[in-house]
Amino acid sequence: MNPILEFERGAEPIDRAVVDLVVAGFFADDRPIRGAAGRVDWRLCGLISQQLESERLRGESGDAILLATFGRLEAPRVLALGLGERVQFDRDDVRGHVRDAVTRTAQLGVSSIALAPLDLAAGPRASSLDVAERRSEPSGSRGWNELSESSELIELIDDIVSAALDALRGAGASLRARLLVEPDQASRVSRALGDATAGSPEMIFEGASQPARGSYIPTGTSP
Repeated sequence: MNPILEFERGAEPIDRAVVDLVVAGFFADDRPIRGAAGRVDWRLCGLISQQLESERLRGESGDAILLATFGRLEAPRVLALGLGERVQFDRDDVRGHVRDAVTRTAQLGVSSIALAPLDLAAGPRASSLDVAERRSEPSGSRGWNELSESSELIELIDDIVSAALDALRGAGASLRARLLVEPDQASRVSRALGDATAGSPEMIFEGASQPARGSYIPTGTSP
């Protein structure tokens, strides 16, 4: 059986990912928009923020808008997805939103995407996962760096991989997905991705390879 889900791990900013489409999630209670979506919004001269100000988007779960990038990103299009409230975001939401993102991209017929799940590119602000951890452990204050060294990182990567695969099975599609993380987390995420995809005939993991600018070859095509 040919792989239907090919994973890459990348540490570049989302606007430099050489793919057909970038997926950027944003929270309803984040103003201004933060993380990967904030960087995309900045590159697009506030286009996502304008949609929020006009209330065409609210950031609620299920909100989505497809935008052209006009050459301001390496990818020609961006899919911005609402994630709901940051303080209520948990592992079930991770699975649900990854499944939603992959389903939508499959419906669009794209071959390659880049996404920064769990708001890993959010900078100094606590990640969504960290907020969820603090709700369950009020006395703790573990940051993403400490959490990433625990078994929970592997479990979360498993969630992402399995949700993406389920969505592709349902859509009958194939996809190359580039998972973007902070550079200092790259090796840990690579190991977790390798473990999550090992032994599955439907998935492969290609490590940290980054195609040269303009040379990306979508899955299922040849040079």
